[in-house]
Amino acid sequence: ALTEPDATERNTAAIALSRIGREFPEAIAEERSALLARLDDDHHVVRYNAALALWRVARERPGALLDSLPAVVDGVKDNDADVRGECSDILDAVATKYTERVRKAAETRLFEPDGDGSVVARAGAALESGPDEIRREAARVLEDRCDAAPDEVSEYANELATLLDEAGSREAAITLLVLTESRPETVRAALADA
Repeated sequence: ALTEPDATERNTAAIALSRIGREFPEAIAEERSALLARLDDDHHVVRYNAALALWRVARERPGALLDSLPAVVDGVKDNDADVRGECSDILDAVATKYTERVRKAAETRLFEPDGDGSVVARAGAALESGPDEIRREAARVLEDRCDAAPDEVSEYANELATLLDEAGSREAAITLLVLTESRPETVRAALADA
């Protein structure tokens, strides 16, 4: 039913799997591929309910979604806030046991240039929303770009300071420290505001 032409049918199937997954996440793990395909559905409610079902699998079996991380990371960029939130929750659940794999997938899918803007702009945007693991990886990517693009990186000093304040991010602290060499006043102001 997840492949039906009618969006209502696809959504009903995704809701049913999500409800089953609430009690029996193992039972819907086999539907992982079909649910992942729905993350690209034209209808946001179908995407949301598919992501919710996948989160329920990830919560109990984080390793079941390791091969699916690129599609889930792409979901973090969805134009619907609820879909982005569920995909972020999936990444958080997988990161509880596979932090490095989530970090690598985020770096590869979110921060590589692809015509949608520079690496710095994409990493900066990821600092503003997303799970802490992706925000920390975004801070690390910005730190790598501090020497080459200090003006561009300094635009995200407030977001880095917020990440440091909220999550105690080592990556944000290092990036701010490196940025202090070229933009001390910007960093000082960002830390004062955090």
